[in-house]
Amino acid sequence: MDNFTEGTPWKDTLYTTPKTTQTLKTLKTSIPSPAFSFVHEIEMVARRINKSLVSNNPITLADFLPQNLNDFYRYNGSLTTPNCNEGVMWTIFKKPQNIPASQYKKLVDILDEKGDRLRSNYRDPQAVNRRTVWESCGNDNIYY
Repeated sequence: MDNFTEGTPWKDTLYTTPKTTQTLKTLKTSIPSPAFSFVHEIEMVARRINKSLVSNNPITLADFLPQNLNDFYRYNGSLTTPNCNEGVMWTIFKKPQNIPASQYKKLVDILDEKGDRLRSNYRDPQAVNRRTVWESCGNDNIYY
């Protein structure tokens, strides 16, 4: 199961793993998103592969998350890249973070190690395979 709405892959989404970050969710606004303020440095980063680079714009995972972390869907699934190993807990927030088209364009123009753009880097919908998809209750008072 990949992140799809009614069988259609989300145009763009951001998902992270310990070793990779891949782009993928929605561009509807023209107001620059502070979470994606780093995109103006992408060309510089691409030229510095295997070299040190100090950024004046540190980013954290929290920069990409919605303010309300309590409205989400969750399921146990697999990686979307080969070997598609099981053991990934996917969390899909109900409210997407928007990114302006200008910032999105810089992200999709990034080239991977083969020189291909990071576009359509999703796999086809997968069978649910008896997985359970949980929906959060949206309670702001969640205790762990």
